[in-house]
Amino acid sequence: MKRILCYGDSNTWGYQAVTGRRYPEEVRWPCILQKLLGDAYHVYENGLNGRTTVFEDDYDPYRSGVKEIIPAIMVTEPLDLIVFMLGTNDTKNYLGKSGHAIAKGMELLIRTTQDYFLCEGEPVPQILVLGPIDIAEDIEQKENCCDFDCESVQKMKDLKKRYPEIAQRCGCLYLDAAASAAPSEEDGIHMTPEGHRALAEAVADFIRSCL
Repeated sequence: MKRILCYGDSNTWGYQAVTGRRYPEEVRWPCILQKLLGDAYHVYENGLNGRTTVFEDDYDPYRSGVKEIIPAIMVTEPLDLIVFMLGTNDTKNYLGKSGHAIAKGMELLIRTTQDYFLCEGEPVPQILVLGPIDIAEDIEQKENCCDFDCESVQKMKDLKKRYPEIAQRCGCLYLDAAASAAPSEEDGIHMTPEGHRALAEAVADFIRSCL
């Protein structure tokens, strides 16, 4: 059996833009991925609202992805694949991080993960970096999205250039989630049920070709 850890933010957790609640399992992309891949795979779902690659958020604590990745691995290993889908929250205006800094955060998250397995003398699982979905161009007009602005939109575009380079340098796989899913009209950040389904199908096809 192949074991996969999906490690991400609210779009992996399944945040519903309209209600603020969590989509049921049959809607969330990691759960759909499990059904698509079947019994030969075990997909572990680990999403957290507000999670960043490495940055602390004084307004939303316990969100640094790099600080929680090792415990997440330890409770799910052995693993064959780790899927990272992070970066959106890093673009929040009050964090003040550049696209370069966010990409370096992803690289640190990857290196920390790889170093853990090397130090333990265990096989290093493959890592798939999912470039996050876009932030809506009109994000400043959306209600309840004051943490993101036009600079956030540009930073996300910058990451689409930087993430593939980081993935290649670290020996990882890369897939752009924005090619399959778009942000909802309601908040310009989170995926719709259709987006979750489309992303799961794209990831499933990609995984079948790699594992």
